[in-house]
Amino acid sequence: MCTIPDIFCPDLVLMLICSTVRFVRFPSSKVVALRLLQRFSRFTDDETRLQRVIPFVVLLLGDTSPTVRCTALRVLTTLLDMVKTLPISDHGIFPEYLFPAIARFKVDAAPCARLALAECLPRLAETSAKFLGLARLRQKEEEKKSYNAQLGELQNIVLDYLSNMIEQSGRVRCALMRDITRLCLFFGREKTCSNVLPIVITFLNTSEWELRATFFQHLPGVCALVGPIALGQFLVPCIVQSLQDSEQLVVESTLTCLYTLSVLGLLDCSTMKELVTRVGPLTCHPGRWIQHGSIRLLAALVSSDRLGFVQVQATVVAALLPFLSTPSGSILLGRTKDISENEALLRGMLYEPLGWDEFRAALARHEIKSSLSSSPPPSGAACQSHSEQWVQLNKIKSKQQRIRQPLPPKQSL
Repeated sequence: MCTIPDIFCPDLVLMLICSTVRFVRFPSSKVVALRLLQRFSRFTDDETRLQRVIPFVVLLLGDTSPTVRCTALRVLTTLLDMVKTLPISDHGIFPEYLFPAIARFKVDAAPCARLALAECLPRLAETSAKFLGLARLRQKEEEKKSYNAQLGELQNIVLDYLSNMIEQSGRVRCALMRDITRLCLFFGREKTCSNVLPIVITFLNTSEWELRATFFQHLPGVCALVGPIALGQFLVPCIVQSLQDSEQLVVESTLTCLYTLSVLGLLDCSTMKELVTRVGPLTCHPGRWIQHGSIRLLAALVSSDRLGFVQVQATVVAALLPFLSTPSGSILLGRTKDISENEALLRGMLYEPLGWDEFRAALARHEIKSSLSSSPPPSGAACQSHSEQWVQLNKIKSKQQRIRQPLPPKQSL
């Protein structure tokens, strides 16, 4: 029986798909064809991917159906990741061919198309840098000097795409933030601090709490790249300010972010001391996730190598004394650098959290008091911070517990 060699089977199937899909009417059939191209391209060589498959996928980027356009962009991103060798004729494939073809997604009327662009942009940027490195291996010595200029050209193109994300919806910006670390690695430390961070920080000026929570969930990778100096100058003030957010999930994501930064050793001593004073009141919050996150963060700060035992007792324990039901046990904090042991010690020494009724009643009293105040509050202090509120709530609860204690029996005269 006559058989076709296995080496030719993927190429024949790919040619059959590309020639057939030109006459397809329904968008669903085009989506199936694109997925088949993605699967069969795994078994072919780089030349076939670059010369036959990718041009056909780029052609479908301009399809009338938004579903086809989104699928084509995702398939194109995956195909480019598969390429390991680059011929000399394709050295300028990204700045001259691919990025101009993708530019239409910036102003696409379909929200799903802009969402697909935000998902694929970090991977496309990384692949463009990889292609530039592959091209450099085949260049002559006098041509290698232009590598930095070519990389700067690619970074400027991607930066233009990134700047366009400021005006997009919250879902699009959330999709970008989920892979922001990869994008920052493409730009490098210097351009991340000067160009990327000013754009990304604007994502916090939104009323969509999902975007703010996603921002802090994926921020530690960026902080590890920019280093402790840029972290303290640009990002720590934003992180500390978000501890007063009105949404519990945003506060919990902020606490988790700070915990990760503490474990990575990116927080300096002054920042850690400030965090203790701001996070301590959160241990009395009625929300269980916020309470758990604050205790875990405090345990990480106590276990940090940057703080010795004397510093822990002089700064951390002194700031936590109003929230400790058994202050005598605080002498054990900082003796070990194990986070789980310090967390267990803290849980045994802290007061019980407030109930939601007490918390809401205290907030209502504060709102009434603020509305009856004759003098307007200073700028930036329109309402009392959550940390100060929780300090007062803890004191109120302590007084209530003392009042509820039974009085001693009267002695007869």
